[in-house]
Parts: sequence; structure tokens; C-alpha cells
Amino acid sequence: GWCWLVLQWNLVSRSVSVDDIKLEHTSWQNDCLVITFAKTKSDQAGEGPSLAKHVFANIINPHVCPILALAVFVFCRPAYRASLASFSLFADIDQRSRFNNILHDIVSAIPEHVPLGCSRKDIGSHSIRKGAATFLLNQIDGPTAVMVYLRAGWSLGANPDKYILGGAGGDQLCGRSVSGLDIHSEDFATLCPHFSEDTLKMLVNFGWENILPGYSRFPDCFQRVVPYLLARLLYSEHDLRVMLPAGHPMWHTRLFSLVDPNFRTALKAAVVTGTYHYFSGVIIIFYF
Repeated sequence: GWCWLVLQWNLVSRSVSVDDIKLEHTSWQNDCLVITFAKTKSDQAGEGPSLAKHVFANIINPHVCPILALAVFVFCRPAYRASLASFSLFADIDQRSRFNNILHDIVSAIPEHVPLGCSRKDIGSHSIRKGAATFLLNQIDGPTAVMVYLRAGWSLGANPDKYILGGAGGDQLCGRSVSGLDIHSEDFATLCPHFSEDTLKMLVNFGWENILPGYSRFPDCFQRVVPYLLARLLYSEHDLRVMLPAGHPMWHTRLFSLVDPNFRTALKAAVVTGTYHYFSGVIIIFYF
């Protein structure tokens, strides 16, 4: 439920699109996760350009971080069947209905005296998409309406669709904004936790299957995502200990139950992040 909610919010997508996310359409580029939708409601045949959406980490607020939620989901259920011709992130049947049931149970549990702005029966998964778009459009000095419409996959109209196209960085601006990062703070440019090249080589020598069973069956593009998921988990381990109950499956995964604690501690110490700064045409990254 957590993973689905934050992904749908960050992607500003319909629930059917979230249900159809494929691992082979998921990659890591520069400082973010990129999820590509081959088709949308307005392009059912997939004849138009693929819609790539950039998803950014929020290390300031781990509760709403899509990279952290995805990391917990993937590490808790890594054993995807090798026989699948197309690896779906949500591999089981009708996960959309399952999420809607979870959402309904949560909304129903909210006391009646708490105002939600609408009837509880009117709240569904589409409310997340509408809420994310509204959030973006109300950001002062934030993404333009065109950027948001393109992010959401909405048509601008017959003529605008032909003449108004996405510019460089527009979707990235939407991605950072919708992740909850403050556009008026230097935290807006925070990088996702990651490892140095030397640490990545150490992980290869250790063997990824010893950390995440089923890793070798992931598509190559998603295998390149996994190191960022691991770094994100370790960076926020303390927060997760507070957020997740002691009996959560996360604490029974190979990473937290079988991997040598000393090795895990060394990995945690090797996690780095930083902030982009732009001075006179030069990008400088401060690590901390």
C-alpha cells in the first residue's frame, strides 16, 4: 500500500498505469529513477513517444520518499518468477483492486469528526492522481501547467499537442516538486543516497544474491536500480526502525537477518549523498 500510494502520487498516474509498471521499463539515470510508460489513456496503441517520468528521493521526509518505499517493497518480496516474459513490479493479479481495498480501509478508519473535504465514499485511487496534480499546480514558482499536464499524460488539445512539447528539465522539475522537496530550499537539489565506485565493486565481489535473492533474474536495467535502493534503505535504517513494526518482513530479509552486521555497518558508513550547486556554468556537488 505504501509503495503504490507514493508511486502513484509521484508519477501523477492512473492506477491502471501503476499496476502495469514493468521492471524492464524502469532504470536509473543521473540522480533519479526513470519509469517509462509505453502507452497511456490518450495513446492506447503506444504510437506516440514513450512517456518517461523522473522520480526523485526525498531524504528530508522518509515517509513520503518513493525511492525508500520502493526499496522496502522490492527487498521484502524479491523472488520474481524467472519464467515471466515481462517482469511487472506488482506481479500478482489485480493489485489495483487490492490497493483500493487498503485505501478504503484506511479512510474508513478515520474518525467521522475529522474533515476530509469530501464524502469518504468519493475517495479512491484517482484522488491520488488529482491530488498530486493539484499540489503541483499550486506550487509558487513551481512547474508550469504545461509541465504538469505532460507529466500527467493529459492532452493539451489538438493544436497544442502538435506545437507544445516538453522542454529539457520540465519533467525533472515536476518530479522533484511532487516528491515533497521544498522548491525554495537548497534541499530541493538533494541527491539520492548512493555508493562510490569502490563500494559498488565491493558489493559485486560480495555477490548481490547474498544481499537480495532473485537479483540475477531482474532485467539489466533494474539491476542498475538496486544499488540505489540498498543505499536508500541503509541511509534511513533508523527512520525505518521507528516507522515499521518489529515484526515487519523488512527485518526478516536476508539483508537484515543473515548479512554480517559488521559488513552492513561498513556499507552504511559508505553511503553518500549531497546537494547540487550551480555557479557560473559549473555544477558543484557537495557531499555529506
